Amino acid sequence: MTGEADTVRVLYIGGLGRSGTTLLNRMLGELPDVCAIGEAVNLWRQGVVNNEKCGCGTRFHSCSFWQEVGALAFGGWHRVDLEGVLALRSANSRFRFVREASLAPESVTMSLTPAARRGIEANNVLYSRLYSAISQVSGCSVVVDASKHASLLSYLRQHEPLDIRLIHVVRDSRGVAHSWAKIRQRPESDDQGSVMDRFSAVRSAMLWNMYNASFFALRQLGVAYHRLRYEDLVRTPERHLREIVSAAEIGVADEAFSFLGDGYVRLTNTHCVAGNPMRFEHGRMTLRMDDEWISMLSRRDRLTVTGLTLPLLIQFGYLPRPSHGVRR
Repeated sequence: MTGEADTVRVLYIGGLGRSGTTLLNRMLGELPDVCAIGEAVNLWRQGVVNNEKCGCGTRFHSCSFWQEVGALAFGGWHRVDLEGVLALRSANSRFRFVREASLAPESVTMSLTPAARRGIEANNVLYSRLYSAISQVSGCSVVVDASKHASLLSYLRQHEPLDIRLIHVVRDSRGVAHSWAKIRQRPESDDQGSVMDRFSAVRSAMLWNMYNASFFALRQLGVAYHRLRYEDLVRTPERHLREIVSAAEIGVADEAFSFLGDGYVRLTNTHCVAGNPMRFEHGRMTLRMDDEWISMLSRRDRLTVTGLTLPLLIQFGYLPRPSHGVRR
């Protein structure tokens, strides 16, 4: 079983789904000495329990990469207390975190019972061993985790063997709402009728507020924080990838960005678990701004989402700040 002596650097991607987090995860994974793993928070159910497909196309328990990781980290996946992992995830709801962190960030951990603290510490050790094993098996010193759960990050940040840097990915709330309304298949499942969750405009707007407010609040807890807009990533990917690696103190040469072309990106096979179906894509992929919402989102939904998310839309630069000039 792997130990925890060496510090593992983790780039933790936060934000609401359909915001470009999988795209960023895949791009970062193309850099040397960087291993992108998809969503570790969903590895336990979708990978270990349900044996769904890895990004390489094989089932989780048939993937040599993940089997080697499990053996090194835990002596085999069968030795992981899956009930405990899944129960802790359920008990420490991301929405409870948002409510408490918005009011008083330190209350997230101060209000915990001794038993809860022990559970969180065990969870932190579990993830630390997972990240360390991934680093050793891949040969990469940096692990990218697109788990997108603020509650998980709020606990992991306190674990000394981990050097966690947050990349907060945001996208225009109207675009996110339009995307969540679409029907999308889940290619990792054998069930041909299995589709990804869908949300109404109101539900999408509320989730957008909660997720983004929670990651914004994590700055108050001292988490190394870098914010990136999806729209900016698609327009000028190399510029923003360079900003990320600089902020995360990752040394890369100029040729490391050769996988980026004029309006496209070349992606290799990965071992990403969970996330957007694009984690299965490889080869040349066109980088296209998904702005279909501008013409397709109904006027009612546009007004609803804009009204519900207005403060953060302004904060993130999607709408101009209101003028408070004196009337003459």
